[in-house]
Amino acid sequence: MIALVSKNEFGVVSEKGSGVGRVTPKLVTTNANPLIPNPSPPKTGEKGVKNAVFPNPSPPRTGEKGVKDEGCTNAFASMASILREARVCQTLLFMLSLFIGEMRVWAQSLQFDTNPSVACRELVDSEFTQSVPDEKLIVVDCQVSVLGLGGRSALDECLFHFYSPELFARVHDFSPKTLVSTDVVGNIQIEHEGVQSHGVHVGANGDGSGILTAQISANQEQRSEENRSHEILPPREVVTAAGTLGRGTGVYFKIRRTTQQSLEGTHCFSLILRVPAGWRAGYLRLHCQAFSARTRLQDPQMMAQSAFMIPLYLKGDAEAKQQAMRLMAAEQSLIAMVRERGDVLQKASRPSIWYDVALKAPKVPDQWLVTLLRQSADTATQPYERYLPTEIQEHIAVLRSEKMKMLNFSLGTL
Repeated sequence: MIALVSKNEFGVVSEKGSGVGRVTPKLVTTNANPLIPNPSPPKTGEKGVKNAVFPNPSPPRTGEKGVKDEGCTNAFASMASILREARVCQTLLFMLSLFIGEMRVWAQSLQFDTNPSVACRELVDSEFTQSVPDEKLIVVDCQVSVLGLGGRSALDECLFHFYSPELFARVHDFSPKTLVSTDVVGNIQIEHEGVQSHGVHVGANGDGSGILTAQISANQEQRSEENRSHEILPPREVVTAAGTLGRGTGVYFKIRRTTQQSLEGTHCFSLILRVPAGWRAGYLRLHCQAFSARTRLQDPQMMAQSAFMIPLYLKGDAEAKQQAMRLMAAEQSLIAMVRERGDVLQKASRPSIWYDVALKAPKVPDQWLVTLLRQSADTATQPYERYLPTEIQEHIAVLRSEKMKMLNFSLGTL
């Protein structure tokens, strides 16, 4: 019998015999070395021999001599990548900690101060008196100081807010007004230079006998130059912004640091207030805030803030001046008592550790003192006040009594 053997693209051998006429698939094992004959296929079921259905040898075991551990290599590469990312994060955190540390230092060393009281003078305006006979105008000149006890200041902007908690006064006018400025002296000159060129080219080629070639060309060019210049105003930035708030019961001043203006030092503000015709005394509240500069990483952050009471009295009125001093003393005494009895106040606000564990609201709000100082004289007693120490409750009662007396001086009933 004659058999023909052929191999297809998948490595399967087909044996064709003339007498049998059948096709038998066989597995062909190819040896890379032509000097070594191909070994016979292993028998299925023999000890130590894999099944012929799975002819691939077993993968090398990890740790064998001469075998590279790909798992360990990938693990080391992943660990190295993690360490690099960790170093980058550590560097960023270090830089952020330095910036936050500098902000905290400046927040602790930045201080505000203002007048303990202001003697107001009456502004005589016959036209205003005729139009509004039951009111008069008073002038309040106030100074606010900003002090930074550090090196190079990160301070970029300050906001000062004057307002009347009793709503006895309305803002008639104020100074300074909104101001814009620039570092450029004079106007900015812009020059324009232009060159225009026009050309005409005509050409003709002729070939008569194949040897003789004639060319005719003409060229005409026009050239013109134009120079223009004009001046524009330099861009200006707002260095001081001012306006009213609270439907005219308050006024704000926002001052920015520039190359020509410093935020540290004394700032003078002048307010013209409309008060009742019998006004003798009153008070304003001042809220000061300091902000850092805007960076690529974050928006402006508030660095420090302070709040003050500014008693007002009519110049030359001794009784009104004494009432203004009593009101200031009552507030300062309350603040000092809260600082002295801080531990007792903490226990009264959170009687047990359960308030912190269960995230339960304290009996006394954390910002209760700030809220109380901003309240008007006729504000009702708050529910949390019964949890305060007795000494603090007594100082609160004195402060409210002095505020009520000051309200009578503001309305002209005393």
